[in-house]
Amino acid sequence: MKRIYIILSLLSIYILALCNCKHSDADDVVEIRKPKSGSVAEIIKNPVSASAPIDTSNMAKLKFTDQFYEYGTVTEGTKVKHSFQFKNTGNVALVINDARSSCGCTVPTYPKFPIPPGHSDSIVVVFNTTDKINGQRKIVTITSNTFPAETKIYLTGIVKSKTKK
Repeated sequence: MKRIYIILSLLSIYILALCNCKHSDADDVVEIRKPKSGSVAEIIKNPVSASAPIDTSNMAKLKFTDQFYEYGTVTEGTKVKHSFQFKNTGNVALVINDARSSCGCTVPTYPKFPIPPGHSDSIVVVFNTTDKINGQRKIVTITSNTFPAETKIYLTGIVKSKTKK
């Protein structure tokens, strides 16, 4: 008898929960906005799709003069700064969405505006060697409207301790 009361109690709680659930169709409405002509949203369109053959002819292309920078040997506490030069060799404006490093000691600065086809610019990377000793390899990942969407640049070198042990 006790089991029947427990089952009925649980069933009534379940039914009450279902009845009190309110669903509004207004929650399902999604506003779709078309980009204004010439906006960055139009530039970022990526013509590469998983279901179609890859066509990169109408995309931006990020071509670095050099993707690797070897800074040699520096003393701990030095700030290594390098400017990675690049050119947009594609047919549409290049838009860099993000540049992030492999750790907080490396800070990239990149152009926040579209780079027209045939034009050049740079990404400046500063690596703070404080508390970093021995061989170091810092990676900066650039996300843009290219194929593939991510490109990597590298800083490598050796950091010697300030104090000899």
